[in-house]
Formats: sequence, structure tokens, C-alpha cells
Amino acid sequence: AQATPGEYLLGVRAKLGLTQAEAADRAGISQQQIQLLESGKVDARLETWRRVFNALHCDLLILPKPRRQLGDAKAERVLG
Repeated sequence: AQATPGEYLLGVRAKLGLTQAEAADRAGISQQQIQLLESGKVDARLETWRRVFNALHCDLLILPKPRRQLGDAKAERVLG
């Protein structure tokens, strides 16, 4: 299974040896927000994720991943 953004955040923060409070301070958000992000209990804006990962020296990369062959999806739409 693919790791969630919160799991990545926890891993990066731990690898850097930072507490939630230290990571929050670097990102300019509250420790509670870091806790919520790591737990997956908040639906954060993309800008929030970018800001947090940037503060931890990481680039945020978003890649679309088709659930099936794109040609099949197009054929279904046309024939549908």
C-alpha cells in the first residue's frame, strides 16, 4: 500500500530528528496542525502540505496515476 502524506511527514520529521513542535515552528503552523496532518485527521490544502514539506527540506511532487489504461477509459466514454 502507498504511504499517505501524513506518514511521509512523520517519517521525514523523525529522520531529521525533529519534534512536532520544531517542525511546526519551521513551517509556521501549530504543533496541533502537524499532529493532525500526521494522523490523517485533517483534509489539508495543497499549499499547507507544500509549506510543511518545504520547511523540512523536501519538494512536494504530485503525479496523477491512472486507475486503468487511459485508452480503455476513452473507448468506454465513446462507446458508453
